Amino acid sequence: RAFHLPQGYYLPKVPGTLSQEESTSEVAFIGNNNGDEYRLKFLKFLGRRYELTVWGKGWDALRGSCRVPGRRVFGEDYRKVCRNAKVILGLHSFLWMRSRTCTVSNRLWNVLACGGFLLYQEVRGFDLLRDGKHLVFFSGIADACEKVEYYLLHEEERRRISSKGQREVLEKHSYTSRVKEMLEVLSLCPS
Repeated sequence: RAFHLPQGYYLPKVPGTLSQEESTSEVAFIGNNNGDEYRLKFLKFLGRRYELTVWGKGWDALRGSCRVPGRRVFGEDYRKVCRNAKVILGLHSFLWMRSRTCTVSNRLWNVLACGGFLLYQEVRGFDLLRDGKHLVFFSGIADACEKVEYYLLHEEERRRISSKGQREVLEKHSYTSRVKEMLEVLSLCPS
Protein backbone atom coordinates (compact mmCIF):
# COMPACT_ATOMS: atom_id res chain seq x y z
CA ARG A 1 0.00 0.00 0.00
CA ALA A 2 1.34 3.45 -0.86
CA PHE A 3 0.33 7.02 -0.24
CA HIS A 4 1.69 10.40 -1.24
CA LEU A 5 3.24 12.48 1.53
CA PRO A 6 3.92 16.02 0.34
CA GLN A 7 6.66 18.18 1.77
CA GLY A 8 5.85 20.71 4.47
CA TYR A 9 7.43 23.90 5.69
CA TYR A 10 10.64 24.14 7.65
CA LEU A 11 11.95 27.52 8.74
CA PRO A 12 15.20 27.26 10.70
CA LYS A 13 16.03 30.00 13.17
CA VAL A 14 19.08 31.44 11.46
CA PRO A 15 19.90 35.11 12.14
CA GLY A 16 19.79 37.37 9.10
CA THR A 17 21.95 40.15 7.74
CA LEU A 18 19.70 41.72 5.08
CA SER A 19 18.40 45.23 5.57
CA GLN A 20 14.80 46.20 4.83
CA GLU A 21 15.95 47.87 1.61
CA GLU A 22 17.98 44.86 0.41
CA SER A 23 15.05 42.48 0.94
CA THR A 24 12.39 44.66 -0.73
CA SER A 25 11.31 44.33 -4.37
CA GLU A 26 8.21 44.18 -6.55
CA VAL A 27 8.91 40.57 -7.55
CA ALA A 28 11.39 38.08 -6.09
CA PHE A 29 12.49 34.60 -7.06
CA ILE A 30 14.32 32.31 -4.62
CA GLY A 31 16.23 29.35 -6.05
CA ASN A 32 19.52 28.30 -7.60
CA ASN A 33 20.16 28.16 -11.32
CA ASN A 34 20.27 24.55 -12.49
CA GLY A 35 21.14 25.47 -16.08
CA ASP A 36 17.55 25.47 -17.30
CA GLU A 37 17.08 27.83 -20.29
CA TYR A 38 13.31 28.06 -19.74
CA ARG A 39 13.73 29.55 -16.27
CA LEU A 40 16.51 31.84 -17.43
CA LYS A 41 14.44 33.27 -20.30
CA PHE A 42 11.35 33.56 -18.08
CA LEU A 43 13.21 35.51 -15.39
CA LYS A 44 15.02 37.68 -17.95
CA PHE A 45 11.68 38.63 -19.51
CA LEU A 46 10.10 39.45 -16.13
CA GLY A 47 13.19 41.39 -15.06
CA ARG A 48 12.82 43.72 -18.01
CA ARG A 49 9.23 44.52 -17.04
CA TYR A 50 9.32 44.63 -13.23
CA GLU A 51 11.68 45.30 -10.36
CA LEU A 52 12.81 41.67 -9.97
CA THR A 53 15.34 40.32 -7.49
CA VAL A 54 16.67 36.80 -8.04
CA TRP A 55 18.10 35.12 -4.93
CA GLY A 56 20.32 32.07 -5.29
CA LYS A 57 23.54 30.92 -6.92
CA GLY A 58 24.41 30.86 -10.60
CA TRP A 59 22.29 33.72 -11.97
CA ASP A 60 25.09 35.92 -13.36
CA ALA A 61 23.56 35.73 -16.86
CA LEU A 62 20.60 37.75 -15.51
CA ARG A 63 22.71 40.73 -14.47
CA GLY A 64 21.55 43.80 -16.35
CA SER A 65 17.95 42.60 -16.60
CA CYS A 66 17.27 42.34 -12.85
CA ARG A 67 18.91 42.59 -9.43
CA VAL A 68 21.08 39.53 -8.70
CA PRO A 69 22.60 39.58 -5.19
CA GLY A 70 24.48 36.35 -6.02
CA ARG A 71 23.69 34.57 -2.80
CA ARG A 72 21.18 32.26 -1.22
CA VAL A 73 18.86 33.28 1.61
CA PHE A 74 18.08 31.27 4.75
CA GLY A 75 16.31 31.73 8.07
CA GLU A 76 15.47 35.33 8.94
CA ASP A 77 16.73 36.61 5.57
CA TYR A 78 14.37 34.18 3.80
CA ARG A 79 11.48 35.48 5.91
CA LYS A 80 12.39 39.10 5.13
CA VAL A 81 12.50 38.45 1.38
CA CYS A 82 9.11 36.71 1.52
CA ARG A 83 7.51 39.47 3.58
CA ASN A 84 9.08 42.42 1.76
CA ALA A 85 8.63 41.37 -1.87
CA LYS A 86 5.18 42.20 -3.18
CA VAL A 87 5.13 38.99 -5.26
CA ILE A 88 7.22 35.84 -4.81
CA LEU A 89 7.48 33.85 -8.02
CA GLY A 90 7.40 30.04 -7.88
CA LEU A 91 8.96 28.90 -11.15
CA HIS A 92 10.05 25.33 -11.93
CA SER A 93 12.57 24.13 -14.44
CA PHE A 94 11.18 22.84 -17.73
CA LEU A 95 12.34 19.26 -17.08
CA TRP A 96 10.92 19.28 -13.55
CA MET A 97 7.52 20.37 -14.85
CA ARG A 98 7.44 17.71 -17.56
CA SER A 99 8.31 14.89 -15.18
CA ARG A 100 6.00 15.54 -12.25
CA THR A 101 2.38 15.74 -11.27
CA CYS A 102 0.99 16.81 -7.89
CA THR A 103 4.49 17.60 -6.59
CA VAL A 104 5.54 21.06 -5.51
CA SER A 105 8.79 22.55 -4.29
CA ASN A 106 9.36 23.00 -0.56
CA ARG A 107 9.60 26.72 -1.39
CA LEU A 108 5.82 26.78 -1.83
CA TRP A 109 5.33 25.77 1.81
CA ASN A 110 8.15 27.97 3.13
CA VAL A 111 7.09 31.13 1.27
CA LEU A 112 3.49 30.79 2.44
CA ALA A 113 4.56 30.00 6.03
CA CYS A 114 6.53 33.27 5.99
CA GLY A 115 3.46 35.22 4.85
CA GLY A 116 4.64 35.86 1.30
CA PHE A 117 2.25 36.37 -1.61
CA LEU A 118 3.05 33.47 -3.92
CA LEU A 119 2.49 33.42 -7.68
CA TYR A 120 3.18 29.77 -8.47
CA GLN A 121 3.46 27.81 -11.68
CA GLU A 122 0.49 25.45 -12.15
CA VAL A 123 1.07 21.83 -11.15
CA ARG A 124 -1.23 19.13 -12.53
CA GLY A 125 -3.25 17.42 -9.82
CA PHE A 126 -2.13 19.60 -6.91
CA ASP A 127 -5.18 20.31 -4.76
CA LEU A 128 -3.94 20.94 -1.22
CA LEU A 129 -4.26 24.72 -1.61
CA ARG A 130 -6.76 26.83 -3.55
CA ASP A 131 -5.95 29.19 -6.40
CA GLY A 132 -7.02 32.72 -5.51
CA LYS A 133 -7.54 31.81 -1.86
CA HIS A 134 -4.12 30.70 -0.53
CA LEU A 135 -1.88 31.56 -3.50
CA VAL A 136 -2.27 32.34 -7.19
CA PHE A 137 -1.32 29.96 -10.01
CA PHE A 138 -0.07 30.97 -13.46
CA SER A 139 0.05 28.90 -16.63
CA GLY A 140 2.83 30.59 -18.61
CA ILE A 141 4.78 33.79 -19.04
CA ALA A 142 1.90 35.86 -20.46
CA ASP A 143 -0.39 34.75 -17.64
CA ALA A 144 2.34 35.42 -15.05
CA CYS A 145 2.88 38.96 -16.37
CA GLU A 146 -0.85 39.66 -16.35
CA LYS A 147 -1.15 38.43 -12.77
CA VAL A 148 1.96 40.28 -11.55
CA GLU A 149 0.52 43.46 -13.07
CA TYR A 150 -2.87 42.87 -11.44
CA TYR A 151 -1.60 42.02 -7.96
CA LEU A 152 0.93 44.85 -7.85
CA LEU A 153 -2.06 47.17 -8.21
CA HIS A 154 -4.32 45.31 -5.73
CA GLU A 155 -2.49 45.34 -2.41
CA GLU A 156 -5.48 44.47 -0.22
CA GLU A 157 -6.31 41.40 -2.29
CA ARG A 158 -2.65 40.37 -2.20
CA ARG A 159 -2.57 40.71 1.59
CA ARG A 160 -5.82 38.78 2.01
CA ILE A 161 -4.54 35.86 -0.09
CA SER A 162 -1.12 35.76 1.58
CA SER A 163 -2.72 35.88 5.03
CA LYS A 164 -5.05 32.97 4.23
CA GLY A 165 -2.18 31.06 2.67
CA GLN A 166 -0.01 31.56 5.72
CA ARG A 167 -2.78 30.51 8.09
CA GLU A 168 -3.55 27.37 6.05
CA VAL A 169 0.09 26.29 5.82
CA LEU A 170 0.93 26.97 9.47
CA GLU A 171 -2.16 25.02 10.61
CA LYS A 172 -1.99 22.04 8.25
CA HIS A 173 1.32 21.70 6.45
CA SER A 174 4.19 21.59 8.94
CA TYR A 175 6.50 18.59 9.05
CA THR A 176 4.87 17.74 12.39
CA SER A 177 1.56 17.49 10.52
CA ARG A 178 3.23 15.32 7.88
CA VAL A 179 4.61 12.91 10.50
CA LYS A 180 1.14 12.65 12.08
CA GLU A 181 -0.35 11.85 8.64
CA MET A 182 2.29 9.18 8.10
CA LEU A 183 1.69 7.61 11.51
CA GLU A 184 -2.08 7.58 10.91
CA VAL A 185 -1.61 5.78 7.59
CA LEU A 186 0.86 3.31 9.13
CA SER A 187 -1.56 2.52 11.97
CA LEU A 188 -4.19 1.61 9.36
CA CYS A 189 -1.86 -0.79 7.55
CA PRO A 190 -2.12 -4.46 8.52
CA SER A 191 1.11 -5.84 9.97
